[in-house]
Amino acid sequence: MDDGESNTSVIDELARVAAADRSGLDALWRAVFELDEWWFIARGLGADCMPGDDTHPFIGVLDGKPFLMAFTDGERARRFALANGLGAADGTAHALAIPPAGIVSTAPSYRQQGVFAIVFDHGSTGFFSPLEDLAAIQQWVR
Repeated sequence: MDDGESNTSVIDELARVAAADRSGLDALWRAVFELDEWWFIARGLGADCMPGDDTHPFIGVLDGKPFLMAFTDGERARRFALANGLGAADGTAHALAIPPAGIVSTAPSYRQQGVFAIVFDHGSTGFFSPLEDLAAIQQWVR
């Protein structure tokens, strides 16, 4: 098992605990912010399937609200993309790895675009935070 799978397993268990008892949220978010990067499905790739100036994370709609769709490892992002028709015609899918600080710093611009929240591992654990709370969560778990 590599570190990504190990981290994902720990976060999955923490998410299950937090879903049953909100007192587990601190441990969950601490583990999420300790990840080196958060993974996103890449959108806006150039014709050569390489990141360009318009490359950005996929924004999905849940309960009628736009969400940044984040994943705790690249394989989960790839599987979600393929399962939801977000891959290329050849069956590949591209992911972006962005450090948590990069998402926290850009959260205000996503909010200005109308994005409500960030959800992690939709389709498995699916825990989320409104984008307006992300910086405060980061400060809290430090």
